[in-house]
Amino acid sequence: IMWHKADGDIGSVANDTESMSIPDRWDTAAQLGVPSLEYEVVHEAVLVRRWPSLDAPPLEKFARGTHITAVEETFDGWVKLDGRRGWIIKDMRGKRGLNALLARVNTRMPVRLAVAHCVSRPGPLRFRVVFGPQVVVRSSPSKGSAVRAFHQKGAIVSGESQTYNGWVRLANAAGWMLSFDDKHGQLLQPCFEADDERRSPA
Repeated sequence: IMWHKADGDIGSVANDTESMSIPDRWDTAAQLGVPSLEYEVVHEAVLVRRWPSLDAPPLEKFARGTHITAVEETFDGWVKLDGRRGWIIKDMRGKRGLNALLARVNTRMPVRLAVAHCVSRPGPLRFRVVFGPQVVVRSSPSKGSAVRAFHQKGAIVSGESQTYNGWVRLANAAGWMLSFDDKHGQLLQPCFEADDERRSPA
């Protein structure tokens, strides 16, 4: 019972079994070469869950005031802990009467997200390639990493999560794609579902 009370998960909230396909990983920001983001727990307690779902088994619990470091996040607002197993939801967005569970510590740090607002649906999010003639898929979130594939302008790809400097981790371990480039502009555009138009700030 105490586990459920910690993050407001009293009963099933959504059918997000697609999130179970995200494998365990212990990537650090340093290993990936991406920036991390620091959060503070602002609720009485929050749960770290095995995958980004309120139905996922809990791994541990953090009390109010605890600082955590995130390396990436899903499009529906789950942050991946840096260098350790588990995910935490940032904001319950009214579910069970709860809202923000985490708050950013350094709000002045520049952050570039492929999707800056949380969508309502869990699981992968589709993106359309909007830069031509093509956008490269890389083995890691770095312009210097190995090329895996190319997707032509107009192609649809499936993203699993995003870094804080604009990289999208593709679903099914297919690689990484940059969503925005300082020289070329927008590379990927999210394809929101109809009910995701009512999305809330991340």
